[in-house]
Amino acid sequence: MVAWREWQPHVLIFRNFPSVGNIEVWLSGEPPDVNVQTLLSLGTATMQQNLLSMPDQIARLLANLDMPGKLARCVDAIKAVRHGLCWTVLDRLQRAQQPDWEFRDASKIAELLRSAGREPEMGATDDFGEDHLIPGEQLERVARGLRNLHRAGEIHGGDFNGYRIFARAYLCELLVPAYGRAPQDVLPQVVEHCERWYHILRELSTAE
Repeated sequence: MVAWREWQPHVLIFRNFPSVGNIEVWLSGEPPDVNVQTLLSLGTATMQQNLLSMPDQIARLLANLDMPGKLARCVDAIKAVRHGLCWTVLDRLQRAQQPDWEFRDASKIAELLRSAGREPEMGATDDFGEDHLIPGEQLERVARGLRNLHRAGEIHGGDFNGYRIFARAYLCELLVPAYGRAPQDVLPQVVEHCERWYHILRELSTAE
């Protein structure tokens, strides 16, 4: 277990390998009533100009999902988890993820797109925002939502003036109850979940 300052999230992120996303392990709740949540996030939190930068990751993912064979293999990898996984497609602002911008519904994200000069495609608002969870195997919808947000441009006016919009997505979630359990009792299941995420991430990342 990693103890951080109270105001920081308790999260371990595995991202130091070429891919289109990260494996994240979150500690949620207050001891002793805690859970370990594992999930997959597409796009990193960095704007560094390298293969792991967020815009490059999303661009590679979209290119991969344009290939029917690759798309089918990714769907099979997600279905193999058998936990009813769902996607959340969100914007990712360049300069900060606003913790006080609470529920990020599709209408708020569409408003940001319009202020960046990008009108969402017809029906695309059904494919992003926390109010529209997408079943894990519906990767075509995930791709459409990401395309509408990818490199959407700079926001003009309002609280986010000067920010730039980029796309990000999360595949959630697998939970490991940790209440009253020692870390050594929880770790094997967390590792098992991370291995499942890695298999999905490898399929999403490779272009063959």
